[in-house]
Amino acid sequence: MTAHRRATMILWLACAAVCAATAARGHELSAPEVGGGDWMPDDLDASADTDPYVPPPGVRLRAETVIAHWEDDPARLARQMMKRYGPPDAVTPRALYWHHRSPWARVVVRQDAAVHRFPAPHNDWLEETVSYAVPVAKFGDLAAFDGSLLADRTRRELTARGDSEASNILALNLAAEIATGRASAAQARQTFARLCAKGLSSSPLARALRLAADDSQ
Repeated sequence: MTAHRRATMILWLACAAVCAATAARGHELSAPEVGGGDWMPDDLDASADTDPYVPPPGVRLRAETVIAHWEDDPARLARQMMKRYGPPDAVTPRALYWHHRSPWARVVVRQDAAVHRFPAPHNDWLEETVSYAVPVAKFGDLAAFDGSLLADRTRRELTARGDSEASNILALNLAAEIATGRASAAQARQTFARLCAKGLSSSPLARALRLAADDSQ
């Protein structure tokens, strides 16, 4: 065998080895098949003890699959929001997100909520955000009124966290009263506690947002 033919054969064998290795690698990265089809999140047994549900890489999360592993209260809230605002724009194992659903800039339902004891113990599963610039001088008053309110000076947003949309609407309406000087933190706190005790369904302040765009600074 001539030197030229020997070099050609060695090159051919090297190329064949590289192709074989590449094919084997591609087989390892291919999606697994279960029951004769591609595995998807809804194939997961919803009764499985998984907290939180974390899918394999490359598998898109589905809202119903995720909230099947949540506690009853946040799962119920999540389904209410899906019925009201449609499918969420983003899904993670611990939260569902909606963006730009009138009147909200953002809606979030979380699985792991903070415990809040005003006006009575509850969990802040639901976060709802409006575009509203709170005057800097009123930040302290809002914190004194309700620790579950979050004013974002940079984004010009105001967020309420609570266990229902009605309680968030009430908190935001009272926050606007404070921000515009129409009520003190103490007055808003008393009103919030009184209306929650009576039942929010009976209060117009808990039914619709009354924040006017020209109120914010």
